[in-house]
Amino acid sequence: MADAPARQDSSPLIGLCLAGFALLGFAVAAPWIVRRFEYAVFVPALAASGLITIFATRCAVHVPVRTGLIIVLGFALAMRLALVGVEPLLSTDLYRYIWDGRVQAAGINPYLHVPAGSALAALRDAVIYPHINRADYAVTAYPPIAEMFFFVISRISETATMMRLAMMTCEIVIVAIVIDLLRRLALPATAVVAYAWHPLAVWEISNNGHVEALMVALMMLGVWLLVRAQRVGGAIAVTLAALAKPYAVLILPVFWRPWDWRVPLAIAAMTISQPTIASRIIVAVSEIRLTTKKNISAIGG
Repeated sequence: MADAPARQDSSPLIGLCLAGFALLGFAVAAPWIVRRFEYAVFVPALAASGLITIFATRCAVHVPVRTGLIIVLGFALAMRLALVGVEPLLSTDLYRYIWDGRVQAAGINPYLHVPAGSALAALRDAVIYPHINRADYAVTAYPPIAEMFFFVISRISETATMMRLAMMTCEIVIVAIVIDLLRRLALPATAVVAYAWHPLAVWEISNNGHVEALMVALMMLGVWLLVRAQRVGGAIAVTLAALAKPYAVLILPVFWRPWDWRVPLAIAAMTISQPTIASRIIVAVSEIRLTTKKNISAIGG
């Protein structure tokens, strides 16, 4: 009888571990599932995995914080590493990200030409270009902050894996802020599992490499600053988030107070300045490339 409470106390920990193994197993098996059964099985299974995350969240809030965080973060990392090297299963958007970075590195404005345009013919390859969606009729749709991010990351490496790793780095910011906010609200830090194991976060970022990771990181930074009574700084962070993905703008009204124009002015200043900064970066890169070519030609001559 004395062992009963101990067994009862350990059940949330066991449940959390079992949920983690189930989600990790699904991540590892996903490419095989798609090849064998196609998306008619994979997509419902992906949606159903959200139920496992709900179960894991209910378990996580009842386990010791230190142990629980090790389990939650360990499995979260393992799931993402299992997917980061797998060909994108649900979207090819990240190839456009890499392409836009390449276009900017060539000193060309990505808003001016479609990938299939003659002006960009010299930039095409057999690895990135064939996977770009809407290549023959749509210029890039991504705002300036996203484009700056694509430029920086693609200068490190023009690979899908590098872009996804960059998005996963944004998730470190997200998870750290969520944990801090949970602690400030006197809630179990282990509840971060609701995000860390959520299939939308795991798959859309570590496999599909979507830029929402950057948007959410900046948006959560804004929320964190708001909680710390730094409304203007928070509004600036959320404005940057909206300049990575526009629908972050929906939370900006939370930062405004009647008769306080600092927030609206900060938002307006950031919105106006970012396209100008982005265009100046493109011009600067173009000038550097031209100068480098001239120097090389002069040395060769």
